[in-house]
Amino acid sequence: MQDEMTMSAPDMEMPSKRSSWPTVLGILGIVLASLGLLGGFCGLLGGLFMSSLLDMIASSMPEDQRAEMVASMPEGGYMLVEGIAGLALGLLLLVGSIRLVKRRSSCRGLLNTWAMVSVIYIIASSTYQLTVVFPQMHEKMEAAQQAMVEAQHQSESSKGEATSTEHSLMETSEQQKMSQQWGGIFGMGCGIVFNLTFIIILLVFLNAGKYRTEIESWDEA
Repeated sequence: MQDEMTMSAPDMEMPSKRSSWPTVLGILGIVLASLGLLGGFCGLLGGLFMSSLLDMIASSMPEDQRAEMVASMPEGGYMLVEGIAGLALGLLLLVGSIRLVKRRSSCRGLLNTWAMVSVIYIIASSTYQLTVVFPQMHEKMEAAQQAMVEAQHQSESSKGEATSTEHSLMETSEQQKMSQQWGGIFGMGCGIVFNLTFIIILLVFLNAGKYRTEIESWDEA
């Protein structure tokens, strides 16, 4: 009896615990992909219908506010490219994340591709925003400010009053430009840090020794 129990002990091994990292990273990837697809869709619509949307929104606004709003918006072509890129990257991340949750070995190739393309896109997009988009918006804001000052200057009857009003408008507009510019840079920086952090973590789990071996052991269906 004792011999039988001794013989059967190795056969009663407890099943190994299933790793949870694929589910955690996969769900996070699905959430980020959904947000990326939503942002890409909005960017695509904005690029295609920018003029119509601006006319609709600005129709009930005063002339000075309308000019400021138009100046604060990026070009429609840039939004169109951003929207298409967001949709493509979001779709690739979504498919790869779903396959990661399902533990399919093909997720590794899909997510590695997404990570590499995303890094290139982040660098290119950030450089373009800092060197082209933000300076263009700054120039448009300055032009809108100058137009507002000239219009206000012509409507004033007193020279002293006009000078005071002009100075006040220029000071207010300059503060708005600075806040918008730094707000845009801060938001872009936070997005870059968050995305790069997720990409680094994902690449570690996809390519580090034991995790890569685990992925390669999964079935492909």
